Amino acid sequence: MTTDLLVKARAVTKSFGVTKALISADLTLRRGEVHALLGGNGAGKSTLISILTKATPADGGTLEFATEKVAVVHQELAILPELTVSENINLGRQGGPVFPWKQSAAETERVLALLGLTHSDIRPGTIAGTLQLHQLQMVEIARALSSGADLILLDEPTASLTVDETDKLFTVLRTLREQGIGLVLVSHRMHEIRQIADVATVLRDGRTVVDRRPLAEIDDAEIVREMFGATLLSDAEAERPLAPQSQSNGEASISIHHRASGITVDLKAGTVVGLAGTPQGPASLFNALLGASKQQEWEVTVGAKVWNPSSPRRAIRQGVGYISGDRADKGVFPDLSIRDNAVLARQVVKKTMLRRPSEEDAVRKQADILGFGHVDVEALPQSLSGGTLQKVLIARWLGLPLTILLLEEPTRGVDVKTKSDLYALIRTMAESGVIVLWWSTENRELLAISQQILAFTVNGEPHRLLETPETDETQLLRQTGTT
Repeated sequence: MTTDLLVKARAVTKSFGVTKALISADLTLRRGEVHALLGGNGAGKSTLISILTKATPADGGTLEFATEKVAVVHQELAILPELTVSENINLGRQGGPVFPWKQSAAETERVLALLGLTHSDIRPGTIAGTLQLHQLQMVEIARALSSGADLILLDEPTASLTVDETDKLFTVLRTLREQGIGLVLVSHRMHEIRQIADVATVLRDGRTVVDRRPLAEIDDAEIVREMFGATLLSDAEAERPLAPQSQSNGEASISIHHRASGITVDLKAGTVVGLAGTPQGPASLFNALLGASKQQEWEVTVGAKVWNPSSPRRAIRQGVGYISGDRADKGVFPDLSIRDNAVLARQVVKKTMLRRPSEEDAVRKQADILGFGHVDVEALPQSLSGGTLQKVLIARWLGLPLTILLLEEPTRGVDVKTKSDLYALIRTMAESGVIVLWWSTENRELLAISQQILAFTVNGEPHRLLETPETDETQLLRQTGTT
């Protein structure tokens, strides 16, 4: 190996039962570069990362390592919620039976400062379980930085970060690159890849189809073709905006009022409203609609009646659907089969516990509609890619009498084809009269799918309701205070 080479993988193979996750994967990683590892959901990226960290053994091929110091930031977070931020970052490195509290706190302060988080709510003594998803993502990244690794693998690290947090992360990554650290970035956000990455490798169906191409030599259209072949919709088709629905011409069916700011938003049937900004504000609104909070920040009325469900269970039975952005901890029940995960909301609505033949038929239809009909629905959800797992969570709500659907980062960690599928599905649900509230840190996405956008400030208060056709990304960033 040359001195700047960190890892050289050639013709790597890996199967899980009859499923061939990797058929012939090549990857060469060097010091002092940001290497984009690209591919659709199920292409084998996560499996290859697991092999590079030696968490999973390869079945075949060759692997040469010039370093043992490898850190990984997983898409699905590996945080222990009962422990402090400092304990999560430094656990396992104490070198003895006694945890070094002072040294751990000092090291945590150092890496948080690198990430520009010195004056944030993330402190060494903060209990991790009290933090929000985007904050936990920063803790994961801080742990990787603290490890002193020569190679850091980041799987969708910006999926839950705001624009400002992403910029801070990229500043840190550029500094690490200058220090000679090798970085692998898995992302489906091509505009971010263009900002930070030097070279790209593309996987498709377990094979390397593009090997270490400089990003300056390959455009987005070619990358998408290599990821999916010629069958994918064009970019224009994949991201076409949702058209205003005819149902939105009637009287407001739901009104939400924020007491402190005085802002009122009337939601009409068939409307898709984007929620932009940091997650505190959207989370408080979702909690009010779900009956998950006793705070009185929001006043909600449905028709002439006050909306105040006593619990999420009652809210679901009254027509509210919800998909959490934290798939691992708040979305999926890992010990239940894919089929059982898909019917949970139906069982709450219908007040049943036992599986019925009609529910089994419903899951089959949902799987076909959402494009995972080939999956063994009796398997556990851990066998699924992030995109397919997201489709299972959406399948919970298909065919139910919904009035409103709440979505937190529904396209987090999914490829452009799956995004297109999800956009089409949301379009169909809105056309049926469902009100969709969609929170995302990806402002381009909100502008593409929403008819209106409610902008929240960095303090979590609603600031202004924007009409999408009259708004661009710069205006949206200005309204949310993130630029």
